[in-house]
Amino acid sequence: MSGEIIIYGTGMAGKLVYYHLLITGQLFKLKAFAVSDSQNSDSEFMSYPVYKLSEVKELTSDAVIIAAAFPNLQNIFMANMDSLGLNNYLCLDAATYNEYCKEYIEYKKSIRQDINDIDILFFPSDNNNTSGAFLSMVDLISEGIRRGLKCFVVLPEYGNGEEILESRNIPYQYVQMNHWCERKNSLERTWQDCMAADQGQALKEIEDIIERHKVKIVHMNTAYSYLGAAAAHRKKIPVIWHIRENIKEQGYRFKDENDAYGLINMSQKIVGVSNYVLSCYPRLLSEKTQVIYNGIERERFYRKREILKDKTVNIIMVGAICDLKGQMDLVQAAKLLQDNGILFHISLIGKGDKEYTQQLERFIADNGLEDRICFEGAQSSVEEFYWRSDIAVVSSKSEAFGRVTVEGMISGCIVIGADKGATTEIIEDNKTGYIYARDDSKDLCSKIIMSIREKEKTRKIASYAQEWAYGTFGKENCASKLICEYSKICGLENLK
Repeated sequence: MSGEIIIYGTGMAGKLVYYHLLITGQLFKLKAFAVSDSQNSDSEFMSYPVYKLSEVKELTSDAVIIAAAFPNLQNIFMANMDSLGLNNYLCLDAATYNEYCKEYIEYKKSIRQDINDIDILFFPSDNNNTSGAFLSMVDLISEGIRRGLKCFVVLPEYGNGEEILESRNIPYQYVQMNHWCERKNSLERTWQDCMAADQGQALKEIEDIIERHKVKIVHMNTAYSYLGAAAAHRKKIPVIWHIRENIKEQGYRFKDENDAYGLINMSQKIVGVSNYVLSCYPRLLSEKTQVIYNGIERERFYRKREILKDKTVNIIMVGAICDLKGQMDLVQAAKLLQDNGILFHISLIGKGDKEYTQQLERFIADNGLEDRICFEGAQSSVEEFYWRSDIAVVSSKSEAFGRVTVEGMISGCIVIGADKGATTEIIEDNKTGYIYARDDSKDLCSKIIMSIREKEKTRKIASYAQEWAYGTFGKENCASKLICEYSKICGLENLK
């Protein structure tokens, strides 16, 4: 590419293109970043100015615009540019995106790290700063480091989770690898499923980390990944397998169930984040399993306050927007609340599946709920939204643990949860919240109305739940139980 370059997009893809220019010696061509006119953004990204897309024509007439979006979103970016008469652009296809990912990972590997011995080597399934499993792992590691453990993370793919690791001073390294699961329905495969990694090379890299840093324990943070455990067994290193998800409900299955259960059952300990999640894997050796509920950064969310004081009731739902999380239950309940003359406002925090989001938007528009329901996108300071809310709704049909359930409780909301997954392990109906029948918007509506009309009862339940959750789900509690297991396995002493 000759001439100036403008990168359209300030997310993960935009960062990836920036590093491609840096690595290939073309960064001098970069003039600025651009975002869609409807998008709120900072004035700078990667120390370069950020402009609205409609301002680009006035900014320059001959710059090449690189549409930095995931391949499945390129059509939206192209339509935005075409509508503004911006025709000099390039798009990232899946192959180019994959190549840039590999390029970035090799670049990060080349940066020397001053790392000595490692006590616990962690393997997450992804690299995502909004993933509950990833965030829970980070909280566990932070607490472990505070107590003297030397922890290290192996990231399997490009993503934005590294930003959280860096902010917490948690060392990490990329080893690009695939998981051992496949979609149950092959027709649902996405471009991400086609991103291949050299598993043999990845195994060698992991074994090298284990040998070079004298790793004591490998901690598998997911049921999706396996190479860390495979390398550990080859090097005769003990494994703790920490299962945080129900892969079946997420649309996946093990490619070879016998191999998967065989390897997992070789672990010294198998930890599930709930009784529910362990029940989803019926072939686990029961004598090796233990439930240890996740811990969260409770001080971040805790605030004593009185709910249901205003005429307008504020309702919040946090999580990826997809059928599994069930936002439609709440949106349909909103129509019933409106019919009953209830004054309310709903904040939907998160982003996700495009088609499902469009279904929600159509229902909202068709029923005149535009002023009542707001899509807030992903939020880094989600606690601020909780504190402005009276009711938190959890409508997931397969919550492996329920991080958002606990966050809602500790922030002081009354939590109304679906009768599915691990939600019923955290919410005891009429004691720590209210339970409704999943897929029954009428029942959800009735529980919301009951919460409003029986204010004193609801406030007492919310207050009790707040103190109970604060005392039960601190990251210190989770870390203490896991450190106890580490000590039993390999005698890690003097850990406080």
